[in-house]
Amino acid sequence: MLLNIMLVLILLIGIFIGFAGYSWAEDRNGPALTVPSKEELFKMLEQMPVSEDPSTLYEEPVGAMCYDTAAPLDRVQYICPECGEMTLYDSMFGSKIENLQTYRALVKKIKKIKVKLDESQFCDKCNPDVSYPQFCLIVKLDKNKEAQKTCGITETDINLIYDYSEGKIPLSDIMYLFEER
Repeated sequence: MLLNIMLVLILLIGIFIGFAGYSWAEDRNGPALTVPSKEELFKMLEQMPVSEDPSTLYEEPVGAMCYDTAAPLDRVQYICPECGEMTLYDSMFGSKIENLQTYRALVKKIKKIKVKLDESQFCDKCNPDVSYPQFCLIVKLDKNKEAQKTCGITETDINLIYDYSEGKIPLSDIMYLFEER
């Protein structure tokens, strides 16, 4: 029995020594990495095609490629006609600011009564405490009456006041505009 164990040990040692220089990853074609000399490197560089446009040589990455690029914030700017201050609004107020030109044009059409578009609530300098700005109309229906200010107006409201000023509809049709909202 002892003889069998010694024989197995000798056999294992022989196998270990016999395969000591052998590697499974050995490349039969030569060493895995060959470092070229300076002359060989210069030859390789000379053989590369020359690009005349420097932008094709290197393109700087825009940012981290593992993230999606963020879209720019959707903002609308308002410039106050009274003080000239610029106020930025996010897209929630964008449609209101875009309607501003329409409102101004409609108010200019009204000639027979005094109407003024008050857009001061949109200016951070003129009205810094307003959190939800609205357009207002200041209307003086009669020379003897005081001007009335109505906020939260729409294009339809301005058109109704225009129709009243032209005599197309009676005053009773627009009186709801001057009630407390």
